[in-house]
Formats: sequence, C-alpha cells, structure tokens
Amino acid sequence: MTASYPLSRQLCGQSVLVVCPTGFGKTLCFQLPAILRSGVSVVVSPLKALMDDQVSALFRRKIPSTFINSDLDSVEKGIRYQQLADKIIKLLYVAPERFFVQNKNELQSLKPSFLVIDEAHCIDQWGRDFRPDYGRLNEVRRALGSPPVLAFTATAGSDMQKRILASLGVDDARVFVRRPNISLLRWEILPNERLETIARLCRIPIPGGGKVMIFVPTRNIGETLQGYLRDQGLETPFYHAKLGSAWDREQLLKRFMGES
Repeated sequence: MTASYPLSRQLCGQSVLVVCPTGFGKTLCFQLPAILRSGVSVVVSPLKALMDDQVSALFRRKIPSTFINSDLDSVEKGIRYQQLADKIIKLLYVAPERFFVQNKNELQSLKPSFLVIDEAHCIDQWGRDFRPDYGRLNEVRRALGSPPVLAFTATAGSDMQKRILASLGVDDARVFVRRPNISLLRWEILPNERLETIARLCRIPIPGGGKVMIFVPTRNIGETLQGYLRDQGLETPFYHAKLGSAWDREQLLKRFMGES
C-alpha cells in the first residue's frame, strides 16, 4: 500500500501533514484510522460537492458517515445531530464555517478521535482573506479537546507546510511528502487571445477520456467563459455558489462524475 507509512502514524494517534499527489490514497489515510478508532472523526472539507461525494462512497460501503451544511433543513440537521449524540456516526464532514454558526456547541461537544483537514492548503491560501474561518481551525481544535490533526493536500511547498502546521498549532506533527504528479505550465497570452486559447486547450484529447475542470476567480468571468465555450460547441456546465437548489448542484456533480 503506497500510503502505509503515514497511515501507521495516524493509527498511533500522531498528528501528520501529508503532501502527496492525486491518486496516492489521501482519503484512505484518514478514513481507515477514523473507522478503526472509537468515536467520531471530524473532517473539515472546503466544498459541499466533495463532502457529498465522499459520504456517498462511504454509504455504499455501509460505513456510517454524514455531513452537515446549509443545504439541509432544520429537521434533517436535527436528525444528524441526534445520530452524532447517539454515537452512530464514524465520520462527520463539515465546512470550517460550520463551527462558528448558532449551533456550534453541538459540534464542539463531540471530542472526536481525529480532526481531519482535507485540502489543507486552503488554510494558507484562503485563511486570511476569502474564508477566514480556515485560519481559526486551531481555535476549533482546542474546543474539540485538542485531538490529533490529520492534514492532507496535494500542493504545499516547505514554507507553506510550516505555515499550515503553525496555524493548526501542531508544530510537532510528522510531515510526509511525495513527488507531485501535477505539472504547471505558464503561457504568455494576450488578453484578446485568452478565450481562444482556453477553447483550443479544451479540445486537446485527454487519455482515458478525461474531463477538463476550469477554475475562475469570479462568477462573472465564469459566465462569460461558459457562454464563449458553448458558442464554440463545447458543453460547459458552470458550478458556483448561487447555482439553483441543492438538487441542481447534485445533478450537475453527477453529470461531471459520469453517474447520469
């Protein structure tokens, strides 16, 4: 098993930061210890789609897990909080902001086996500006009884690793780094050539029939890009925070994952 060494450290209850490429087995590295240890483990995740995807996969394997987010009505949230109180759930997925809303005491009384930080680079990249509650996860950790931290990312240089651990208050954590499998290429593109260049890149065949994901900084830019690519004959769904209902977002995610 590629991930066996950092995984063994986590089974011993030691805080770790794992920096490794996509496909390395980061999810296994926190799900397996969470299942084997008693009690619940809290997984901090940045996106609702990621939470839903991982909880659905765990559900198919009959592993009791859930998420709590703003898409749930009060009745459903109450059911899930009761499952946590009854110690039914093994993995709970939440966004960092969930600890600072009205019902935060229901989460902070959990005293979990592990505090898992998925996509831990968000602490350094978003913690000061876009999503400041990422910068408060050390406060969350203390409120949860200072459990071991399991932090995972595919992208973090040595300086960022130090900042992540300092922000979490776990300077003594073991760090495991594997060579990334992501290459970054830099193009000098004139402003009037950007849309054309993106369309050309999207038409490049991907081995295995893969799909392209384009990240943009604002919704307006995303809408402009989506319209241009559609005019070029490229199917381009647009996923963003204001996208209709939870059902709409779920259907779009399933289309992208090839499940519908």
